[in-house]
Amino acid sequence: DKLEITTSLDSAAHIEIFLVDDKGLHISKEEKEVTFEITEPCRIHSIDNGSNQNVSDYQGMTVNTYHGKALLILQGEREGIIEVIAKSGEVVSDKMEIKVRRTFEI
Repeated sequence: DKLEITTSLDSAAHIEIFLVDDKGLHISKEEKEVTFEITEPCRIHSIDNGSNQNVSDYQGMTVNTYHGKALLILQGEREGIIEVIAKSGEVVSDKMEIKVRRTFEI
C-alpha cells in the first residue's frame, strides 16, 4: 500500500500477495507456499494468510496462501531501501522497492 515509510513505529508497508494465472486472473481455489527475500533496513511486523487455522510463524519468511492470498507487513528500522521479492516454486515476482525515511522528532 506504500512505497515510502518512516522509521516510526506507527509506519508500515502492507504488501498483499495474490495468486494469479497466466492471464492475470486471481486464483482463489489454490494454496501455495510463498517465500520472501527481503533486504534490510526493515523488520517483519507480521505475515499472515487470514485463515483462522494458520499456525505458522507471524514473523517468518514463508507463508501459505489462503484462498490465493496472503499479507506481509514491514516496518522500517533505519533509512534506506527495502527490496522485496516473493517466490513460489519456479514463479518469482518482480522486485518491489520501499523507501525508508528517518522519523524526525521534536
